[in-house]
Amino acid sequence: MIKKLIEEDIFNKLSLDFVKSITFVGYEKKTLSKINSIDVVVVIDELSREKYNMLVFSLIEYNTITAFCPIKQGTKGKAPLVHLMIFDIKSYKEYCRDSPFMVYDWQRSKRFYKQPMTDFGIVTHLQPNYFFNKRRGIKEYLDDYNKDRISYRDYDKNMKLIKKYKPMSSKDRVEFAYYIMENTAQNFCKMYHQKNKEFRFEEYLAIFPLHQSVYRDMYKTLKEIKWSKTYYSLKINIESFIKDFKEQFDEMFGKANKVIFIRNAKTKMSKSNLFLGQNIDVDILPIKKIPKIDFKKAYCSISLRSTNTIKHFTKEFYFYKELNEIDYGLVDGKDYDYLVRHYPKIINTCKQGADPKFPKGENYRGVLKRLNLFLKVINDDSLVCTHNCVLRVLISKLSDIPIGKSYLLDIPHLEPIEVFQVEDRFLLNIGGDTLDRILCEFRV
Repeated sequence: MIKKLIEEDIFNKLSLDFVKSITFVGYEKKTLSKINSIDVVVVIDELSREKYNMLVFSLIEYNTITAFCPIKQGTKGKAPLVHLMIFDIKSYKEYCRDSPFMVYDWQRSKRFYKQPMTDFGIVTHLQPNYFFNKRRGIKEYLDDYNKDRISYRDYDKNMKLIKKYKPMSSKDRVEFAYYIMENTAQNFCKMYHQKNKEFRFEEYLAIFPLHQSVYRDMYKTLKEIKWSKTYYSLKINIESFIKDFKEQFDEMFGKANKVIFIRNAKTKMSKSNLFLGQNIDVDILPIKKIPKIDFKKAYCSISLRSTNTIKHFTKEFYFYKELNEIDYGLVDGKDYDYLVRHYPKIINTCKQGADPKFPKGENYRGVLKRLNLFLKVINDDSLVCTHNCVLRVLISKLSDIPIGKSYLLDIPHLEPIEVFQVEDRFLLNIGGDTLDRILCEFRV
C-alpha cells in the first residue's frame, strides 16, 4: 500500500506537459523493505537541460539519482531512493538498440502512466550475439570487475549520455558479483526459452550445469548478503562463473546448426507497390553483389524468383512449396490502392492487429502453419531462399512481435537473416544494421 502511494505521488510530480510516458520498473513483487531503489523510466518529447532540471526538481522531496548505474544503494531502515532515468524519444530508441537486456526487462512492467514505453521503442527479443557485443554483456561485466570499477552512463552538459566510471568498493564487488550471476542467468534463460519472464537460477543451471553445485552455493551466498545488507569481505571467483558460461555458450552455439534465410533477389516488380504472391511468377533482375554464405544444404520455394536466386549460390538445392510466398488470392498482382478501394475491411482489421485472410487467399497464420512444417526438415547448416511474408512470419514466430503486426516488418532482399537451431528450438541472431532496417516501421 505504501509502495503504491509513493508511485502515485511520483507520477503526479512527474506529470508535466512534455512527459510522454512514465513507467515503474524492476521491483513489482518485492516489498518496500527489499527495494534498493524505486526505478522510474520517463520518456519526454525532446530533451533539454531545462526540462531535465524540471523533472529532477519535481522530486526534490526524494533522494533522487539520475545516473544509469547497475549498483544503487538505499539507506537501511529508510525509504528507498528514486532512480530517475530520463530519455527523449530519440535517445530512448537508441537505448533500445544499445542496451537490449535492460529495456527487455523493463518491458515486463505493466505499471505505466500516460503511454507505454513500447510506443517509443521496443526490444522484440534477445539474441546470442548480444551477450558479447551489447551493454551489460559478458565482456563489459568482466572488464569492470577486473579493473575494480563500475561503468555507468550519465548526461553531460550537452545532454548526451556518456560513459563514466567509479571505483568499486569491497561492498560493491559483492553486489556486482551477484548482479553478474543474476542478470547473466536471467538474460540467457529469456533468450533460450524465448519468454520475457523471471526465471529461477536453478533453471539456468539446468541448461548450463558445469560446476553447478559451486555456482548454486555462490549464488545463494551472494543473494543472502545482498538482501541482508550486511556486507563483509568475501572472496568470490566470479571470473570462473563467466569463464564457464562462455565455455558452455560457445559449445552450444558451436554445435548448433546455422540456418541463413534470405529473401529472393529483386524483380522488375519489386518497387511497383504490388502484392507479388504465388500466382505471378517473374524472374529476378541481375544481382550486383552476392553475399558470401557458408552452408551444407540449400532450400528454396518453387517460384522462379526464388529458384534463380539460389542458383547464384549453389547448383544443388531442394524445392519446398512450404516456402512459397503468401497466397494473396484476388489481390495478387494488384497494388495497395486496389486493396483499399475494394477490400477496406481488410485494411481496418490489419490496423487493429488482427490477421485477416486475403480474399480467396491466405493469412499470416496460414503461412506460419506451413513454415512450421518446413522447419522440421532442417538438420544441418543451411541456406533457405524464400519470400517477404514468409520471413516476416519467421521473425514474428521467434520474437515477441504479434503475427498480426508482422506486416510492418521490412525484409530486405538478399540480406542474410541468421538463425541458430539449438536442439528443438530456433533462435534469431540477426546483424544489427539488418535488424534495425527490418524493425524500422514496427518500432515507429
